[in-house]
Amino acid sequence: MTITCPHCGFSAEVSPDQIPAGATEATCPRCKAAFEIQQPKGADSAPAEQTHDLENTVTCPACGHQQPAGSYCLACGIDYAKWQRRQAQIEPEPEEAQVSCPFCGNTQQPATYCQRCGGVLSTTAAAAVGAYAGFWIRTAAAIVDSIAVWLLQMVLTLILGAMAGLLSPNAGDDSVAAAIMLMLFGCAISIAYYVVFTGACGQTPGKMLLRVKVIRSDGSSLTYGRAALREIVGKFVSGIILGIGYLMVAFDARKQGLHDKIADTLVIRV
Repeated sequence: MTITCPHCGFSAEVSPDQIPAGATEATCPRCKAAFEIQQPKGADSAPAEQTHDLENTVTCPACGHQQPAGSYCLACGIDYAKWQRRQAQIEPEPEEAQVSCPFCGNTQQPATYCQRCGGVLSTTAAAAVGAYAGFWIRTAAAIVDSIAVWLLQMVLTLILGAMAGLLSPNAGDDSVAAAIMLMLFGCAISIAYYVVFTGACGQTPGKMLLRVKVIRSDGSSLTYGRAALREIVGKFVSGIILGIGYLMVAFDARKQGLHDKIADTLVIRV
């Protein structure tokens, strides 16, 4: 295409591809004057045809092939309508729920017991399988703990008595005071035994042997404060009413003694 400047007569051959679409003016490189130009023939129709072709092009959702609009893909042969109906019927598989063990932190699929530590994963599950520790198994654990506490008291009391006798040769003159001190020392040993073990892991040695454990009613572990409330205040109340608080374990639906209800605790099998 030849473009000629009407002002100075300068002319040049210009390819139609070099003329921007919609351009109506040009500037002469010699005289710097602006003048009107005409678009080459077919320049306006080409973009329109290209746009028309793009509008009628579809992409196969299965293989990605682009082709003119139609009912079937020319590359893979699928029926677009059937493919869309089939995809609408396919629902994503729901993710399997996971539960976390309140005792050891193990994460697993919902179950009654933890696969790692064997603990009951929920108090609801415990009720369903009868996993609450009953009266007799708790009595057996209490007997084991009583023997352990008695041995511990005897050993430590003998050691303390021997030390007191060595340090104070005249200690025998006040035997009543010494007996009271040893009795208080024995009580302190018993309280520390139950509170420390229960607060640390929910199990005294007797409960460990019989595989039972003290937990909160919501399944969480006990704190030392909660353990002290149960072992000191709760058991004192259970015992002072002629042991009825302990007998409640045999008749309560969740095998709770009065001390368990006071401290909001459960005793379960593990």
